[in-house]
Amino acid sequence: MGSIPIPHYDVLIVGAGFSGVYMLYQLRKMGMNCKVYEAEAALGGIWYWNAYPGIRVDSEVPVYEYSEPEVWKDWTWTEKYPAGEEILKYFDHVDKVWDIKRDVEFNMRVIGAQFDMTEKVWKIETDDGRTTTCQFFIPATGFAAKRYVPPFKGIETFKGKVYHSSCWPHEGVQTKGKRVGIIGTGATGVQIAQECAKDAASLLVFQRTPNLALPMRQGKLTPEEQESRKPTYPEFYRNRLQTFGGMRYTFLEKHTADATPKEREAFFEQLWTNGGFQFWLGGPARESRTPGNEIFLRRWNPSIRLGQRDHH
Repeated sequence: MGSIPIPHYDVLIVGAGFSGVYMLYQLRKMGMNCKVYEAEAALGGIWYWNAYPGIRVDSEVPVYEYSEPEVWKDWTWTEKYPAGEEILKYFDHVDKVWDIKRDVEFNMRVIGAQFDMTEKVWKIETDDGRTTTCQFFIPATGFAAKRYVPPFKGIETFKGKVYHSSCWPHEGVQTKGKRVGIIGTGATGVQIAQECAKDAASLLVFQRTPNLALPMRQGKLTPEEQESRKPTYPEFYRNRLQTFGGMRYTFLEKHTADATPKEREAFFEQLWTNGGFQFWLGGPARESRTPGNEIFLRRWNPSIRLGQRDHH
């Protein structure tokens, strides 16, 4: 019997999250023969793996979505800051519009990639023992594809259940009436803590360094109000390329200390009321340890420090 020919593509993309899907869409338009290898069983990337309670975007609609009209014209969100479950539904919608899955192989984990200088191709190895070659190799694996599990001393003797946020069971975890401990207060830790606090018998959060948390001001969205805003989407997507964080707003070219105390208070109160990152990214441009930054922190600090204990 003859040997099975090695598959060859113009482009091989690793990962079917936001980046991998968008690369496939753009490269197809250029006429390239592409394939995406995805280690999991569905589109979504980090949004598939991170199924923990409370997961949602921190950028308000329509920031966190593709800017192509063929995708957003027939899609509406249910919340100002969509949850992870809705993001996965969005990927299903994107697939229907762009026919993404046609060029995706799921449950394909890449374990090696080497450029062959003689044949001038990339040779890609997957965990099923197969080899694929391609002219261009694009790892669209994101910043969190490799999870970090701290080497806690004695964790093997812990009698309770241990869960890691990046591989949370899709069927969920029952915390009602349980004693829950959460280690870390990055965005993930904050989101999990908010949900567990609703029904856990007790909740203790361990943090090495206090984090800066801002009110989200979540809200429901109706299809009608989104449809009324869609004529402004093209201009918004052009303008966000010029802002610091890709938001609707950006830093103002003035210093907080230049305003009167009454003006400062009113300005920061409005940002605080608006919610989201605007309090941080929509105020005056400032550097740390400046008088303006102290004013900013004084407005934020009284709202946050309740319930913190310092253990030494």
